Amino acid sequence: MGFWSALFGSKAGSDLPAYREDHRIPERRLVHGFLAFYTGNDGDPRHTMDRQSNIKHLQENWSTPDAQELVELMDRYEVKGECNDAFDLIRTIKLARHGAGAGWLSDDESWQRCYRCALRLKDKYRRWEDVYADFTAGRVDWYRGIGKAIPAGAEDYYARCFAAGQQLIFAQLPLN
Repeated sequence: MGFWSALFGSKAGSDLPAYREDHRIPERRLVHGFLAFYTGNDGDPRHTMDRQSNIKHLQENWSTPDAQELVELMDRYEVKGECNDAFDLIRTIKLARHGAGAGWLSDDESWQRCYRCALRLKDKYRRWEDVYADFTAGRVDWYRGIGKAIPAGAEDYYARCFAAGQQLIFAQLPLN
């Protein structure tokens, strides 16, 4: 399994029955669109990773040892912000779905947070390309803020995610 697959899961969300069921609900399809900025395969970590993998991902990659720290981190991104709306709110959506997959948030609690973030993004941005431009700028700002270079291959990875999202979701789901 490659580095990026290890981070984001390796099962294509669109192949999973639970994902397909969620995807029939318009609000969840919109959330899946924003998740595609990370996964490209329109996968939802709640469905594409098992409980232990979600917990490990949250602890090792997001420094959240438990549910309380996860909620505090999501609140910080959603309410105060750190970089820009696209980057912060998409990270919140991703974390909320990992939280549900880890069993740290109920599925309903996760979806409610995701809906709130997705609606804010939909209200702010006219096109998926605009979201991608800000998401990319936010990621650059975040790495600059922690004093690190963007990892080799990351820019290509996210460009591929966006291209896959364009084919799988964005073309059929205009923002406005």
